[in-house]
Amino acid sequence: MALMSKAAIVTGAAQGIGKAIAVRLVKDGMRVAIVDINQEAAVAAAEELAGQYGADTMAVQCDVSQEEQVNIAVQKVLERFGTVDVLVNNAGILSLKKPFVEYTKADWDKIFGINFMGDVFFCKALIPTMKEKKSGRIINMASQSAETGGLAASPIYAASKAAVWCMTKSLAGEMGPYQVTVNAVAPGYIMTEMTRNAGYRDDMVPMKRLGTPEDVADVVGFLASEDSRYVTGMIVDINGGTVMR
Repeated sequence: MALMSKAAIVTGAAQGIGKAIAVRLVKDGMRVAIVDINQEAAVAAAEELAGQYGADTMAVQCDVSQEEQVNIAVQKVLERFGTVDVLVNNAGILSLKKPFVEYTKADWDKIFGINFMGDVFFCKALIPTMKEKKSGRIINMASQSAETGGLAASPIYAASKAAVWCMTKSLAGEMGPYQVTVNAVAPGYIMTEMTRNAGYRDDMVPMKRLGTPEDVADVVGFLASEDSRYVTGMIVDINGGTVMR
């Protein structure tokens, strides 16, 4: 799955699943922009990957819920790498359950702003480039919660990921004629710093283990590669069998 000379943006890539995805793409020979709201952590991750793998990386601070910041971030990456071949919309936040009526409009706006509108803004910013060169990979981060309505996660989180699911399919149809594939992955119970307090247990999964960030990253690596050139509009479950369809 050689990706030499290609360039990627991975959002929320300073830690967790996003960082694992960045590592996977770097190992496949890709130049990677680590985009994260935490500038210090993004720089540390970019320097770590450059030092450990000899990779061409860069760090970009960005609040994905702010369209102007997204446009500036994309421009910085295009100026540095000259192109963006792969977009991985990984940035997101988890919201745990509480009684439905206790959620405020601010709660809904915050989760949707990051988990859904961030994806929208990055897609809007990069679609013209991908359409012009008639190639590209867009990989969004959905969730098992989009199918279940959220077991540990809140209805806001589940709804935001369901929105990602639907946008992925709609955009895949629009971008098909330009040879740009648009897919999403839907992780289940993955152990990360973000999910540490979510109550995930091995016995909740048919495979009797929680997933790792690398389990997700390896699927994203395939979707970013030329091997997935005829795969588009798909939501790929990564959940050890907790949801089967």
